[in-house]
Formats: sequence, structure tokens, C-alpha cells
Amino acid sequence: LAEKFRGPKHCMEILNQSKSGVLDRREVAVGLFKMTIWLHPSELTAFMGVLDRNRDRSVGRDEIEFFWKKYAPDDINKNHRFAKDEERPENMVKSSAEEIFGGDDPDAAG
Repeated sequence: LAEKFRGPKHCMEILNQSKSGVLDRREVAVGLFKMTIWLHPSELTAFMGVLDRNRDRSVGRDEIEFFWKKYAPDDINKNHRFAKDEERPENMVKSSAEEIFGGDDPDAAG
């Protein structure tokens, strides 16, 4: 996200097409797709699970800001550059919501 948006405010402005001040699942999926970020439905579920901290099925500006501060690498926030080549997203392989976001997939069985 940090490579596509200037910051959390810009991210919210672009994704929040309804201008409601909160993002729903569809706005996140469509907005990211328009920014050339495609998420599989299960990835979108995991991503929404991490973004939606209060579990109200919508994502507010405060939740976007929290996510941004917690997960956007400092070097991206400053210069949109990576400290090491292995830190580039295309060089990182992750297989689950736990590995990617450090949280649980709310739709996982069990």
C-alpha cells in the first residue's frame, strides 16, 4: 500500500468512493484493484480482518492510520525505498494471514 498511496489519508481518499468516511469490503477490493493490487477473496478476508480492529465490518480513517503506522516499513514511509533488496515486497513470499499481518484469519476454521 505504501508504494501506491502517499499516506493513510491519501489511501482513504482514494478507496472511499462513497465518501461515507468508512470503507466497506467492496470499496477496499475495488479500490485496490483500480490501483493494480488484486487480492484473492481469502486474502481480502484476512486483510479486512486486520484492518477492521473493532469488527464492525467497516474500516475508518483511524483503522487505516493504525495499520499504516504498524505495518508500513519506516524506509517506505520516508523515501519509498527499501533498505535491503530482500525487503522488497516482490522478494518476500508469505503464505498466510498470520505470516503477512501477524494476526489471525477470522474466517479460518477451528
